Amino acid sequence: TKNVYLFPVPVAKIVAPASGILCSNKAVSFGNNSTIVTGNFGNLWNMGDANVKTTKTVNHMYAGPGTYKVKYKAISDFGCFSYDSVNVVIVTSPMADFTVGPACDLSPTDFTNTTTGVGTTTPTYAWNFGDGNTSGAMSPSHQYADLGPKSVKLNVSLDNGCKDEITKMITVRTQPTVDFDVASGCFDKPLPFDNKTTFKTGNINYKWEFGQGAISNIADPVRTFTGTGTQTFNVTLTAD
Repeated sequence: TKNVYLFPVPVAKIVAPASGILCSNKAVSFGNNSTIVTGNFGNLWNMGDANVKTTKTVNHMYAGPGTYKVKYKAISDFGCFSYDSVNVVIVTSPMADFTVGPACDLSPTDFTNTTTGVGTTTPTYAWNFGDGNTSGAMSPSHQYADLGPKSVKLNVSLDNGCKDEITKMITVRTQPTVDFDVASGCFDKPLPFDNKTTFKTGNINYKWEFGQGAISNIADPVRTFTGTGTQTFNVTLTAD
């Protein structure tokens, strides 16, 4: 006479979201309604994209759009098991991003939209420049009137219902209006340069280029030119 032991088999039952759009930039939540009469059971998920999970419930983000078959195995302490599976359809989603050119108070700031994941959808862009102004352009330019930090937000919505947004901080800085006066003079005599550059606030760095390889970084320099006859020198002032 031999004893035969029979152990309960778990009943595998997993639950995928029943409604709503599943976007590739959001984690998908899978529920687990599996049961067993007595004892415990373990969990083994194959997410359909080469990823494996062992928790009872799963939150999983897929790397891209497509149809994924999720397979689940419930395994009892004694090795008894059962399977369940479900298909999920993931649609393409945007990954919002942008770059920013120099932000100055006298010239427009250029925003370059570098959003990915749009695919063949029709995107809608919503910019908030952080100063009460907005734009719906893909890559807009915006003229700031005030200096200081600005919180710039880009929201991207696709016609399949998926969306994403990103916020970046920028600082609008003072931009000088460069100007100077100088009178004609004589060789080998000091010639003063009158810096008339204007700017709203802060400190400005200057770079004078006089020709003959001579430079200066002071605001109002004096330069002595050398030479003979009558010559013309191109003098450049850069302020930043």
